[in-house]
Amino acid sequence: MRIIDYTVTVRSVHAAPRTETFRLVTSLLDHRQAPARQLAQIYHERWEIENSYAELKNRLRGVGFILRSKSPDLV
Repeated sequence: MRIIDYTVTVRSVHAAPRTETFRLVTSLLDHRQAPARQLAQIYHERWEIENSYAELKNRLRGVGFILRSKSPDLV
C-alpha cells in the first residue's frame, strides 16, 4: 500500500482561505506510473462526478420524491 498526503487550499471572495490535508491510500505503488499529484486530481474528479450523479438522481425523480430512507422499514 502507498499512502499519499496532499493539501488543498480553498479560496473564496466571501471568506478567508481554508487549507485541509487529505490522505489517499492506494495499491498503485510505482510513483513514476501514478504520480501523487495526478492521483489526487483524478480522485477529486471522481468525487465531483459521484456527487453530480447523486444530485441528478435526486432531481430526476421530481418534487416530493425522496430517495433517502425516512424510516427503518425503507432502509
